[in-house]
Amino acid sequence: RLGLPLGRALIAVTGHVPHVKMALPGGTTYRPMDRYDVESFIEQCERFVNLSDDLRRLARPENFLRVITITEVPSTYGRRDVVHVIRERCGVEVRPKDVVFRFKRWGRQSDTC
Repeated sequence: RLGLPLGRALIAVTGHVPHVKMALPGGTTYRPMDRYDVESFIEQCERFVNLSDDLRRLARPENFLRVITITEVPSTYGRRDVVHVIRERCGVEVRPKDVVFRFKRWGRQSDTC
């Protein structure tokens, strides 16, 4: 996956520059991001790069019958959000590194983890 264009970029600028969208190819989206958006983007990038290692780790025989799939997870959720929901609703402690999201084409996070 490294070295392949995924179609996503995070660019830091000093001010709001909506006129930039006019110079970008059709279908490109532009939106300002707050701190939470930036943290989520970085976390998604890290998870995408580590996806193969995470899946191999969870596929070990000792994890048989210990892995669950959760669907329809909001796209704004990160690992900590899923851990919080599982702890609060189910009373089960899960380590954030054990939450692995599926990814759609172009590196976008899916609604499945």
